[in-house]
Amino acid sequence: MKALALSAILLAVLAVSSAPALADGELAVTGAGEAAFSGMAEFYGVPIRGFEFVNGVSIATDGSAVGEFQIFLLVGSEDDAAAPIVVAGKATRGRAEDGGAASFEGVANVQFADGQTRVDAPFAATLSPEGLALSIDGADLPVAAITMGSITVRPTE
Repeated sequence: MKALALSAILLAVLAVSSAPALADGELAVTGAGEAAFSGMAEFYGVPIRGFEFVNGVSIATDGSAVGEFQIFLLVGSEDDAAAPIVVAGKATRGRAEDGGAASFEGVANVQFADGQTRVDAPFAATLSPEGLALSIDGADLPVAAITMGSITVRPTE
């Protein structure tokens, strides 16, 4: 968690604090931090309160994308936390969205605390400086607000 916090601080220092208007060009979508749901959510029957995330994705003008997206779904309440569910994905497609946001999709491996693994599960994510919306293997999670760290969507130079 300390490494994630350090990564989030480093990215926040390096990132531009306001999202520019996105032009028709390649995009860089970077971020690290924590995000929380307004209440508890469920993922395959497991209660989750939010997640820690780190991502680095480049989206080309033709809609192709490369990069990685990793999420640790935070299981249970803060007082009764369990081992996280780990989602490690590779982006394959992406696009700019209104309001300085970007969406990308790809496939991910999902590792549950009991050892079960889902391989090549499809995922889709929409990221903005305010929060994240995520769908994994057909399970749509509510939008989570960023509580620590940052997400930056910017044209590449």
